[in-house]
Amino acid sequence: MYSKKVRRCNKWRNDETDRFYEGLRKFGTDFQMIALWMGDRRNDRRHVRNKFKRESKRNPALVAEALASQESIAPEDWDSIHATVGRGGG
Repeated sequence: MYSKKVRRCNKWRNDETDRFYEGLRKFGTDFQMIALWMGDRRNDRRHVRNKFKRESKRNPALVAEALASQESIAPEDWDSIHATVGRGGG
């Protein structure tokens, strides 16, 4: 009958992957917060969760290191999240 259209996203660029790992250090596995913090193109929790699954298989040591070395969340990070939510990104 009707098939569900699969939405494909472009591959993650190196700078986006670096920012993803930074998000893991800041927010842990709160994928919604990472998505909001990353903004524009990567503001979908599902994309971030899938990236986490892929990276956990490809680079388990990097994922474990990022999760083990928690960073504090700076005020400008919250500003970025509020700006994304304010323009309908979350």
